[in-house]
Amino acid sequence: MKQYASKVSLVYALCFEYSDEGIQKLKDFVGDELVSYGKDNHPNAMGWAELGIIEQNHNLAPPAKHIVSEGDYIIKSHAGEFYPCKPDVFNENYSEIYQDDK
Repeated sequence: MKQYASKVSLVYALCFEYSDEGIQKLKDFVGDELVSYGKDNHPNAMGWAELGIIEQNHNLAPPAKHIVSEGDYIIKSHAGEFYPCKPDVFNENYSEIYQDDK
């Protein structure tokens, strides 16, 4: 049986926080990929954001959307694509090596 190891890759990531500052950081990070964002009026509601549509292979399935919940990480891949990641999965697979405050 073959064994495989995951490839190490460097990514940029942002933990989504629903606040004025957090929304601005999100806009700066994903640019035009941010479709919409909001938060329900319920006191315990979490903020959400919708990122751009992903093209499906060979048009066999309808396009899918990325919905990010408050506390999720948004990862920018080496190819420039954005996708969400739950905090537990992110922390299991990534370690911070550098912080750029831009």
